[in-house]
Amino acid sequence: YVSVFGAVRTAPEVHFAVAGMSMVQSADEVSYHMIEAGYAALKLRKGRTEPVTPAPKKQAAEEALLSPPKVTAAAVEAPAPAETKERLSGSGLKKAVLKYLKKEGEGRAEGLSLAAVCKHAEATPADDVAAALQKLVEAGEAYTTIDEEHFLPL
Repeated sequence: YVSVFGAVRTAPEVHFAVAGMSMVQSADEVSYHMIEAGYAALKLRKGRTEPVTPAPKKQAAEEALLSPPKVTAAAVEAPAPAETKERLSGSGLKKAVLKYLKKEGEGRAEGLSLAAVCKHAEATPADDVAAALQKLVEAGEAYTTIDEEHFLPL
């Protein structure tokens, strides 16, 4: 027998991604796991219960003692400056690309094209974006779909 741990992933199809595996040393490990799994199932079925003595609501009492806010002239806010795209690199670029893949790739079976990802990170050179995507694929955080230039996150 072996003991494995990992995570359930739903893309590209439902599967269990094993992160580690070891040999079971004794039958006690199997028994302990069965007890632990049963206990976790019971806790999930029971749900959350409210504490017997709830915490007092101090904030409402403090607000009652305060005087009402004084009326002041409304300050005119300056319009927000247009966002300027900055050049990303390294882990910041990988995080931004992965976030974009998750946001825009949802519901697209074909994934996002390399050109679309490059357009999103317009201040960053296309070679750097392609390298970041390749690193995400190698790390198992993204995969190619219909060809080598379409990607989806895992």
